[in-house]
Amino acid sequence: MHKVWIFEGTVSYKMNSQADYARARGYLKHYGVDRFLSNLIELGVVGSNEIILPATKPFNPFARLASGDDKPAYGNILQSLGLSESDCDFIVVKNLPVNDANWNNLEKASKGEASMGLRHRFIIPRDPYWSSFNVLTIGLGKRSNDLEKSISFLKSMKKAALDYVSKDRAVNKGSDHEWSENIGLFFHVFPFNSVQYLHLHVVDLDATGAAFGHMYHKNLNIDYVINQLELELKTKN
Repeated sequence: MHKVWIFEGTVSYKMNSQADYARARGYLKHYGVDRFLSNLIELGVVGSNEIILPATKPFNPFARLASGDDKPAYGNILQSLGLSESDCDFIVVKNLPVNDANWNNLEKASKGEASMGLRHRFIIPRDPYWSSFNVLTIGLGKRSNDLEKSISFLKSMKKAALDYVSKDRAVNKGSDHEWSENIGLFFHVFPFNSVQYLHLHVVDLDATGAAFGHMYHKNLNIDYVINQLELELKTKN
């Protein structure tokens, strides 16, 4: 999935700055958004209705959680914390227990089998529209005002993540599970991602592990994404 069309011979080693992200968006537009969508449909990632498929092959765990085909053993975290407004649009997902246990294991980190820190969660959207499969394509769909709506959506996603951390911090105050005030919010831009469904990495930067350093080159801050989309909207108008 990663050796794909648009980036053939063009991807740099890193994707963690706004300039890197803007360049990737440029490559995509040059390649053709509709052409890229067709590729995703051919690969079974997206259906002909332009919805991300909750597939088992290729397995898409986040799409399956969003669709309700799979249910996490830990339940609905946002709902349990009283964040019903965020729960309408987003889901908090935990990493695999073995990955959390390996959070500071250098060998496992190099194999992609470790969380980025002692506290590392994901925020995923409930809406499986294809252009939200990754921040590479977000805002480039055919829906009316897709770019404007995507900017608002990402700001809501950021708020949901920080609200979750704040609530969870209060619940776990004084324990080993208490989040610090130093929180990182990152995306992995295609083809640097591992799951073909939009997910925001929420990481406690005061308790990072070996995997954080291993992924530093591809940790794109959510603010860079929002800033770039706002710049594209301004240029568009």
